[in-house]
Amino acid sequence: MQLVKPANNPCHRKRILQRINIGDEVLPYYALSHLWGISKAHPCMWDIGDYVDDINGEPAAPVSMRPEKRQTLIALLQKHPDSYWWIDVLCARSDTPLAMMSDIYGCCHQCYAMIDCEREIISKVDWMAQLLRQEKLGHRTVDQYNEAVDILNTFTKTSWWKRVWTWQEVVLPKKVILMAEASSSHTVLNIDAVIYLYKDLVLWGSYSIAGTCGIYRAADT
Repeated sequence: MQLVKPANNPCHRKRILQRINIGDEVLPYYALSHLWGISKAHPCMWDIGDYVDDINGEPAAPVSMRPEKRQTLIALLQKHPDSYWWIDVLCARSDTPLAMMSDIYGCCHQCYAMIDCEREIISKVDWMAQLLRQEKLGHRTVDQYNEAVDILNTFTKTSWWKRVWTWQEVVLPKKVILMAEASSSHTVLNIDAVIYLYKDLVLWGSYSIAGTCGIYRAADT
């Protein structure tokens, strides 16, 4: 992988323009959302010179990234050969305007979010969302409701969800794919499944309360 600056590189600028489909509202590059989780005391420097060249073709300087995310990121990049990416620890400079970040995520083809959660929770959220799509409200059990709430709570209590930047990185892209930051199985989850699960649980809770209180809509006559 090599760092490029398309604005100053006619070759890459041409390649990017050739990949744009007429009518698309996004550009042909991926963006990464992730939890830094570093500090001055523990910068977690990663020597990426064996994987990345800078814009001059020389080995890139070390960057800060926690060890548990490294192999997942490498595997993700290998899964998308010959592609363009925005990865903040590589692409952002100290003078990068903060206002530009909204355009970067809002214009990307797809955003991958690496979340500091257990590997299994991604599959559990996806499984529960699919299950609830198949079950009608009146046929569900209290145990199913409690299990769904527990799964969603476990997933959203991670530090990634508490970042201020998370909200623009989730809301602005046209498509967001979630994955565990320490996962090697490539198990992913579309953000739409999480939104569906949350909305469904709210509706389910309202339905249960209405049923308990004896509130039902009378049939039209």
